[in-house]
Amino acid sequence: GRARNSTMRELPELSLHERIQALWDSRSETEDYVSGLLSLSHELSQTNADMALIMLREACQVAGRLGDLRLITDVRTRLAWQLCRGNLLDQALLQASYAESVARVAHKPELRYGAAYVIALVRGRVGDFDEAEGIWKGLIAEVHAAGDRAREADYLAELAGCLRQRGQSTEALHLRLRAHEIYLDLNDRNL
Repeated sequence: GRARNSTMRELPELSLHERIQALWDSRSETEDYVSGLLSLSHELSQTNADMALIMLREACQVAGRLGDLRLITDVRTRLAWQLCRGNLLDQALLQASYAESVARVAHKPELRYGAAYVIALVRGRVGDFDEAEGIWKGLIAEVHAAGDRAREADYLAELAGCLRQRGQSTEALHLRLRAHEIYLDLNDRNL
């Protein structure tokens, strides 16, 4: 598995179809195989969401058998994100909640952030703004305490969006400005 997957990364001239076939041919119970699935699923997420979901589900199965809590959390969160993008919100919520639970068991708050992010997005999309707001505020407090200013700015911006949807434009604007100030302090190139 490892040699073939690393070779795939070294041969970018292979077509996407050839890289997918090479990955399927290299099936193995390894983290490297899961990484290959994640990489190709990301590449496919915009053009072939169904194939991306197949790869993510395969990655979930292998990660589960490997038993690596970090990997399980990462894979389930990515699956939840792809499901959310496809508007499969019930499934996204289920996967993100599972990932968040695994991250809690692993005592790795930084792993939990991505899963909680998807949960908050889903809650907002289904109109459960109170729940979404509570999740965003909790995340903001956690990452602020941890000194993770980039995530703090991202979550402030997301909370602002949630409040704007609720009609709280003034509060939303203040949060957007706080996020913008942090991005400026960090010299964020995404501004």
